[in-house]
Amino acid sequence: LSWHVDEQTIRDTFQECGAIETIRFAEDRTTGEFKGFGHIKFQETESTDKAVALSGIDVLGKTMKVQYALGKPDVPKQEEQTYKSSEVSNGGKKGKKEVYSPKPNKENMTEEQQKLLDGYTFTKVYMHGLPFNATEDDVRTFLQHCGDIKNIKFVLQEDGRSTGRMIVEFQKIGG
Repeated sequence: LSWHVDEQTIRDTFQECGAIETIRFAEDRTTGEFKGFGHIKFQETESTDKAVALSGIDVLGKTMKVQYALGKPDVPKQEEQTYKSSEVSNGGKKGKKEVYSPKPNKENMTEEQQKLLDGYTFTKVYMHGLPFNATEDDVRTFLQHCGDIKNIKFVLQEDGRSTGRMIVEFQKIGG
């Protein structure tokens, strides 16, 4: 999304899709800056099909991508881990990060959410809240006990600065 988008623009863009329950723009936890994406919760499930059909339209000079999102299931947290500064550098400080199970727990999902997941394999992990100066070597060192890493993709801002988020893809399921 454009960095200049606001709630009214989103409401106007999606008004024909159905009644919107909530709009949430993703923001950086530290700076409060908009991250360039958000989530819309519609009152009716059928509205999401109409919204996804709008993917690719121009909104405020930028092509908008619209995708389905699973509702948040009640995914239990794994034990909290403390990262040593040598593992993921954060200016010499130690920090605690919450680690979530990379594979959704189907027992806590609705039937509709379970159907969406059937047939999917999970080799990718989304990580966030990382130090902005974390390098690929830092991440590989920290995750070396998890399995062979196929690819690491850093999520960057438009100007190339780190967002503290990345997607790590492992060579095989369970990595």
